Amino acid sequence: MSTTTSQSGRLALPELGASLVRTLAHSSSVPRVVVLLTAALAITLGNPYAPQYLPVSAYVPVILLAGVVLPVRALAATYVVITTMIIWVVAFGTGGPYYVAPFACAATMGTLLATSYSRSQHGVGAFTGDRMIMELRDSLFAIGEIPPLPAGWHAERAFATAHHQAFSGDFDVAVLQEDHSRLEVILVDVAGHGQKVATRSLALSGALSGLVGQVDPAGVLNAANGYLARANWDEGYATAVHLDVDLENGCFNLAHAGHPPAVQFVAATGQWQTVTAALGPALGLLPDAVYPRVEGVLEPGDALLVYTDGVVESPTADVADGIDWMLGRAEASVGAGLSGLTTELVRQGRAGEADDRAAILIRRS
Repeated sequence: MSTTTSQSGRLALPELGASLVRTLAHSSSVPRVVVLLTAALAITLGNPYAPQYLPVSAYVPVILLAGVVLPVRALAATYVVITTMIIWVVAFGTGGPYYVAPFACAATMGTLLATSYSRSQHGVGAFTGDRMIMELRDSLFAIGEIPPLPAGWHAERAFATAHHQAFSGDFDVAVLQEDHSRLEVILVDVAGHGQKVATRSLALSGALSGLVGQVDPAGVLNAANGYLARANWDEGYATAVHLDVDLENGCFNLAHAGHPPAVQFVAATGQWQTVTAALGPALGLLPDAVYPRVEGVLEPGDALLVYTDGVVESPTADVADGIDWMLGRAEASVGAGLSGLTTELVRQGRAGEADDRAAILIRRS
């Protein structure tokens, strides 16, 4: 057994070298690898002459850049070569003794290589993965883009993610009928926030985009609830409010699924009021849940505001206090025609950076 192991050890280096050559020769990343290794070689050759300017820590930027721009196999090959250079500098360079820098370089390479491998297992690598993530995020936002409305109608929306994450658990889906007679909007808050709910938000938004505007508005929340119940995710629930507006006469109907209540501005009284409706359970909790709908009318000058809990909830106050705060901000914006209200509410949301925030305003002039 020891003989076999010893022979394997002697064959490992040439086999490894041949593998590295094959990897680099067939890689579209060859130009990047050449540039990175040239920079590393310059540090290696320059260290004996100017160790104060080219210490071992000078490899760190090269290591970091490689972790960003190279796929996992080319990255592993590059790190093997850089490690060899670092060992040479530590053994023969003139800037020693070295205590921390070589281990810092090794730890950085190990972390970046593990991250790159994890991403490659999911089919995501280097800049391609970053572009894909950004495209998915943009697609999620675009699904909820409210089309230009007929004369006399206006809409605005605003979203903010927790801690400026790429993805939000809050999203909307909006559909304007081809004859521009009806607008449907559903605002959803998936449990959690940030990248942890990215895949769930994408999956649910895709399902809803096939429901909103295609099925009877009264059945949208029921269908969404069935989808989440079948998905059987851990913490697989979401709150939502679904709104259906007749743009010809201003009549609307809506339903809540565990979501904060909508509020309406009534121009005739100059007051904001809560749109009272029986509250259905959050989506995904009860397979046979019922979502009662409430009806109302938007007269000229009226507006309807829907939002997520990040706007009104905070660790130090209950939702009722948050809604009072929100209505105070809304009343202050009446003089400006409610313009920019959603942006202000999202920016100043009671949850702050700790949660996603979203708000949508539909106004009739």
